[in-house]
Amino acid sequence: MAVFQKVFEAGLGNFLPEISMLPKQFNLSEMDSLEPIVNAISWLDQESLHSSLQQTYDEMILKTLIPVMRYRHFLSALRDLIGIKPADLESIVNDPAASQIQSTLQETSGRLSHCDQLIFHKHRNLFNLFYCSTGLGCFESMLSVVLRSIHSDRYSDSEKATLTAFLQDFVPLIYNGTLTSNSLATVRYTSVIARFKDRVLVPYIVGDNIIDNYEFSLLINFSLLSPRNVLRLLKEKNKFHSVGTVDDLIQVLQPDVETGFDTAKLDELTNDERFRTANRTKQQQPVQEYVQIPEFLKIHDFAEELAFLRNKVIKKDFQGISSNEIIDHLKSYLDSLDVANARADRLTKLANRLTQIFVINGNDTEVLDAVIRSHQVFHAFEAKLQKDQTKLLDSNSYIELPENCPMDTFAQELREVQRKLGLCFSEATPEEITLTIQNIVGESTDLKQAGVYLKLMQNINLLFKHNNGHTSVLDAVITSDSVLKGFKQSLAQKKNAHIEKNTMATYQSKISKQTNSPVGTKTLVSEVSAVESAQTNDEAAQNDANQVKPLGKPHLEKFLRKAKQEKVSEMEERFREREAYMWSTGMSFNHRKLDSKHFFSPCSKNFFPMFPGTDRSLEYLVLTSQGHTLYAKTNPLGAMHIPEDMLSIVERLSEAEIVKYLVHLGKLQRNGWMLIGSKGPNTMLVLCRPVRSYKWSIFRTAQLLFASAGVVLVTLLGVDYFVEVPAPLEEEKRAKSSPNNNWPTRVSEEPGSGPVARGEELKRNAWTLLLWK
Repeated sequence: MAVFQKVFEAGLGNFLPEISMLPKQFNLSEMDSLEPIVNAISWLDQESLHSSLQQTYDEMILKTLIPVMRYRHFLSALRDLIGIKPADLESIVNDPAASQIQSTLQETSGRLSHCDQLIFHKHRNLFNLFYCSTGLGCFESMLSVVLRSIHSDRYSDSEKATLTAFLQDFVPLIYNGTLTSNSLATVRYTSVIARFKDRVLVPYIVGDNIIDNYEFSLLINFSLLSPRNVLRLLKEKNKFHSVGTVDDLIQVLQPDVETGFDTAKLDELTNDERFRTANRTKQQQPVQEYVQIPEFLKIHDFAEELAFLRNKVIKKDFQGISSNEIIDHLKSYLDSLDVANARADRLTKLANRLTQIFVINGNDTEVLDAVIRSHQVFHAFEAKLQKDQTKLLDSNSYIELPENCPMDTFAQELREVQRKLGLCFSEATPEEITLTIQNIVGESTDLKQAGVYLKLMQNINLLFKHNNGHTSVLDAVITSDSVLKGFKQSLAQKKNAHIEKNTMATYQSKISKQTNSPVGTKTLVSEVSAVESAQTNDEAAQNDANQVKPLGKPHLEKFLRKAKQEKVSEMEERFREREAYMWSTGMSFNHRKLDSKHFFSPCSKNFFPMFPGTDRSLEYLVLTSQGHTLYAKTNPLGAMHIPEDMLSIVERLSEAEIVKYLVHLGKLQRNGWMLIGSKGPNTMLVLCRPVRSYKWSIFRTAQLLFASAGVVLVTLLGVDYFVEVPAPLEEEKRAKSSPNNNWPTRVSEEPGSGPVARGEELKRNAWTLLLWK
């Protein structure tokens, strides 16, 4: 295991193919050191392709030079090995897990992701171009194409710089063993490389030829190479690969991300007899550079004659035969025609123009197939426009529904006609609609209903004459009627539907509700009974109303209290509505009144800012899990962030994180900070508080000063009170304690007692001097 570790740490895992060749040249089991192997490899050339970008190399030369440079790096890795025997190298070669270990090391070290970054992102356009034009082969062929392109005059400086960066990125990876010659042959790259801007590259279908579709798609999707160079590459490939239909193309070019392309379908196309025949025929033709057809020949005017020549006379595509064969077939057919034949003159002119075209474009015959395809596509497009009656070909413009032709009253009948028709009116012709109405009239047994449909047919005929046969207006009539019915139903379901329309049913429901009211029952019942009897002429209802007995006093009081509460609530609600309306109108026009003398003053800030994170009246703080704080003037969570509630933020934290943050959050909240959000893998909290203005800071400072002075004053007064006892109080106590209060007591003074008492009095009155005594 230690041997494996040393070998792979030295980088020899990148040279497993070279190590596997050593047992064929050396008997590793009998060798004592690596010196013979080093001596055998050291004679190899030291020249590097990366340092020789001024030269062009053929693919065969690169297949020799690249292994030489790989052996050079392999030799450097062998010299760095200490304590490794040749037999250990042989054991690595025989171990089936060596390649798997090397793949794992490349993935964990990041070298594989670096290669993917270069292939899928930095040089995506070049790899897609190789994929679509020549295929992803070995690196030697790709490097040879890039070297020839760098020294060519067809490319601009920016294109050459892109190609040079391709060499500088991939040549060192090939030399040091990270990439091998056939690294791109794996499914990892063949299944993903056919992508452009994170989508699968499926070419646009512009014809039956696969290469034509890729040519058009590359011109649209890629801007690395000029269109002229892309055309040249694809035309050369088209000479050998030009078979396939649109269906085959769709089935082949639908790559699956996991399994890659449908290789079975590719094998089926390769083994197809059409492919073999076209391949053999095309390989015999020389490669010619394409030249555009001059406009003065007007070859598109003879598209029908070209189609007749290909389908009736030659009976095969033009791309499968040479230009001389086309001219010969055309002349033979002209010789068989009569002079009076109307087609002979057109075909004769076509023969002359074909001769000029083949001289100009180097006998390229495929262009005639392209002319026929373009003509067919254009005529198919015109037919579609004619069928859809679009405005491009229809000179009649739409005219709105006339007022003298009402159609909304026939909405129900139009729905029945649409049901019989089986499709929308916009998809049917006026003749089909008229015929459907006639069938309904013929099947109807009700004369009144038949008359309605006849009137509808008369109005529809008048309408189609007026609006040039636009049938979609009938769909609009049905849609309008459905919307109107839905609106009426919504009005009936509203709480205040009686405001929009007072119907008899609504009025009767109001009366029925009033009859249940206990206020003024006797009088109200008599009035209601009179109204109901006048409307319904129902004597039984009047007799029932007269038999209603009055309610008791408790019920009346309860009802009155409830009515009073409802009245007060209604008045308060109206008051709030009026105040809200006055406030909103005042805010709407407050800043733009000339009479308020601030018409040109700037508007104040919105109550609800568009970007809450840019509010300058707040300052922000970021709290880490270690207790560190960072201050910011703008919201660190972004300008669009909306403050969150504390519960939703705490739910995202673990218990350990909550314990860490509790101490710091308590201190910050006492200072006015408020939690608004969290973000980051380590869950940093974001807090905010209003920015304290300069005036507020001055006021706060003055407040602290006055408070401090007051505390000091109270402290001094308290100390003075407890330290010094007043002298008159002591004398008064001494006089009361004397046995003879009427006679003064003489106190003898001992020598020396006066100065000592005076000093003690000075020491005792030290605090008195501080307190103004």
